[in-house]
Amino acid sequence: MSKPFDTPFEEYSIINCMLPTTYYPPLKGNVYERLARHITTQLYPGVEMDVDYDQLLNKRPNKGDAVFGW
Repeated sequence: MSKPFDTPFEEYSIINCMLPTTYYPPLKGNVYERLARHITTQLYPGVEMDVDYDQLLNKRPNKGDAVFGW
């Protein structure tokens, strides 16, 4: 995501992991998912909701170009 494809892994500034809980199930039910579920059940009582998509952005330390525009 942050460098050309032929860049060695160690030189990447940002690692983008799409659907991390699909590929690494121990991440499911993490504190952020639980908090989001708690908030959504308060905002939408009685409405059944579930996680549809998850993404993890790893900004590597000491990389000045590790910028992700929201």
